[in-house]
Amino acid sequence: MNILDIANAPVQALDYMDRLINDGPPSKMFFANNVSLQYNPLLVDQVNVDIVSFFDTPPKKYGDEPEIISKTLGENGLFIHPDFHARAGAILGEDCFKISCEGVPTSSSRTIRLPQLQCYIKLHYPATLGRVSKALSRQDILNSIDVTNALYHAIRRGVVSPLLGFFPEVSGRGATIGDSEFTFTVRKSCAEAQRAEYIKYIVPAFSLYGKDYKNPHDPTLLAQLISNRIGVGCAYVEKLLIPVVDCYLSLLFLEGLQHEMHSQNFLLGFDGKWELQAIILRDLESIQKDLTIRSDNRIKERIESYPSRCLWRGQENYEVKHSFMYDHKLFEFFIKPLVEKTEKNNIERCTEVYREIQGFVRNKYSAQINEYFPKDGMWYKFDDVIVAQGIKRRLFLQCPHPAIR
Repeated sequence: MNILDIANAPVQALDYMDRLINDGPPSKMFFANNVSLQYNPLLVDQVNVDIVSFFDTPPKKYGDEPEIISKTLGENGLFIHPDFHARAGAILGEDCFKISCEGVPTSSSRTIRLPQLQCYIKLHYPATLGRVSKALSRQDILNSIDVTNALYHAIRRGVVSPLLGFFPEVSGRGATIGDSEFTFTVRKSCAEAQRAEYIKYIVPAFSLYGKDYKNPHDPTLLAQLISNRIGVGCAYVEKLLIPVVDCYLSLLFLEGLQHEMHSQNFLLGFDGKWELQAIILRDLESIQKDLTIRSDNRIKERIESYPSRCLWRGQENYEVKHSFMYDHKLFEFFIKPLVEKTEKNNIERCTEVYREIQGFVRNKYSAQINEYFPKDGMWYKFDDVIVAQGIKRRLFLQCPHPAIR
């Protein structure tokens, strides 16, 4: 894809990038386990989402449901992924299917954009996608709504990076089909951000450096910006990578919100000159709430989803979990692949980039790093393996020499 294609049709370009300009995670499990071929985002550009009607007990609603969703579903409707059409039909009867909604698949596979409803729908998918099961629990819905509210408060307080943005996850529904819970979360398709009015283009983080699968010989989007000396391409470490790190750490240390910020879970908002205006978070249910940091910063809003995805000092692996999300998820799943591809695997140049980021972090956040990160000077990660259902705990692997702190 050419950057001019994005300028000419930003919405269509975002759909395309989300599906097809993506190298996947370092494990490459994205390509090993996916939805059925007829719904695979690498192969199709349209997926119709089924609506199931329950005639006895209506689905339970969570959050502040947008009116357009309520009108579409009525009181008894529930969105389900079409891979589970047969299962629902066998249990509830084929007459349970009301209508279907035309949707656009995303890289997440089980998350579909519904243009007519002006939102994304994240669907329960009780099977392995990539490395883990993508079952969506009712607690996940509550986590998303709770974090959405916390992010609204964070933007209003204005102490975090002014680039912070997010796609609000505002509501959901859940119901039982046979012996399984089926659910979905509603994510608005319009980003909340301090500088929202300046955003012209939105690019998934992985699409900046990913290969275009329909045009594999095209240079990456970031390479085009660099070669043409446009926007963040004039100084991508200073104008792109350091602001992403600053946004992540300011959100953690000033608001006690720790995002699983690999390149699938955030997008970048640019103005018409390709200058960075927003770092837009998505998949909000995975954000951890650090109660110790929130208390240290005297944040008084109640965490309604406690204790789900909550951290506090004294908890097992409390400091290790900070390293895991920063050194493993943000660095190894976004910064490292972007830098290695951009610098053509020049080890010396890559090291220089990491040291520049490290210098920024040590200058601005050394006190917080010393307070909340492991005291042993190590960093921690998980193995990239398929996680069997029912596994609640995995072992952290200890690694020397954290690259960017």
